[in-house]
Amino acid sequence: MQESTQAELKHLLNDPLPKKIYCDSNFFVSCILRNLPARHKACQAILLRLIKEKTLVFFNTIVYYESYIAFLKNILERSGRSKNLFVSKPEEMEPYIDIVKNDYNRLIELINGLYTLQIKGNDKNLIDSILKIHVKHKLDVGDSFHLGTLLFSGEKDILSFDIGDFKKIPNINLWCNIY
Repeated sequence: MQESTQAELKHLLNDPLPKKIYCDSNFFVSCILRNLPARHKACQAILLRLIKEKTLVFFNTIVYYESYIAFLKNILERSGRSKNLFVSKPEEMEPYIDIVKNDYNRLIELINGLYTLQIKGNDKNLIDSILKIHVKHKLDVGDSFHLGTLLFSGEKDILSFDIGDFKKIPNINLWCNIY
């Protein structure tokens, strides 16, 4: 059997869903933020499908961190402020706290509304998997956490809008709303 050199692209709205699917942070963020209306609309349809088909959605705890950062950057960009304000001058974040908190609370509600399994990063073998992925595929840290968790869990289906990086990974199914 010949090994694949790229991920197999699966269409979230058309192809039969697997029983279990790993979700990248960008899916959760796109469900909440409306910066990309077409993606947001697709997310709503995908959410309904995941709920209706009782698909197990699993993810790593990094989803909370990456979502928090995305919510911060989003409100700062919308307000015409530097995306790095939360690092350089965190005291200037005060006017935006309630907005970020609302987005984060919506994330928690969304996750609680799904059939989920949270993979915690406290297993030595998980970290080994993440490090190997990071070195082998030259992914950024967040994507290495996602892919490492996916493979550590013995699964191969990942829901992500990060097509550019994940499509280069052999022997996984990359679920997105485009081909």
